[in-house]
Amino acid sequence: MIPTYCTQNNGDCEICSLVNYMRDCMNNPISENRTGKRLSAVMDHAARITADATAEKAMRKKDRSIQITFNGAELVRLKDAAAANGLNLQDYIRRILKTYA
Repeated sequence: MIPTYCTQNNGDCEICSLVNYMRDCMNNPISENRTGKRLSAVMDHAARITADATAEKAMRKKDRSIQITFNGAELVRLKDAAAANGLNLQDYIRRILKTYA
């Protein structure tokens, strides 16, 4: 049923921007089932915003790669340290970069 004073959204208080604190635009209480629909719509909207922000953040994230040049002595020392830790050289360097980056 559309309230006689309603001027927006064909009386659909769930989507009306004038609804506040479970009251309609004329400060009349809104029934509990109508409020639940509005809350559900707001929560759905918030979930969509969060999903969109997460997707946008994932699109902006770029893969990073770096190139490291070692002299012979450094390379031998790193290979020995990696072997002592039971890792291959790449994994050992990744661990170092993750720790100190």
